Amino acid sequence: MRRKSVEELKELKQAGLTLAYTGLESGDPVILERIKKGLTPEQAVKGMAKAKAAGIDILVSIIFGIGGKERSREHIVETTRLLNIMKPEQIAPITRCMFSWDFLITDAFFCKRTTGFRF
Repeated sequence: MRRKSVEELKELKQAGLTLAYTGLESGDPVILERIKKGLTPEQAVKGMAKAKAAGIDILVSIIFGIGGKERSREHIVETTRLLNIMKPEQIAPITRCMFSWDFLITDAFFCKRTTGFRF
């Protein structure tokens, strides 16, 4: 969304685009840099604002465990913070296969306990 103008997005909406899927992956700028996402949290917020101005709903994907144990807390806190700013219509949390369910459940519990965010 960040590479399109609001006018271009409105044209896409008029052509029938009602929901766009975007892979945020994380709200932590360190993780985004490490995975070479090519997107900053600020750019994600601006892109979301343009999509909303054009009337396009957004589904945002995030990846549980992408920060590993080292950045687990930062990933949870910053991703939740960013999602609460962006307010996407839908969220699609996905997992990395190498992590156990215990780790993922702990991640989700920690997120809810520290931020109040609900999945």
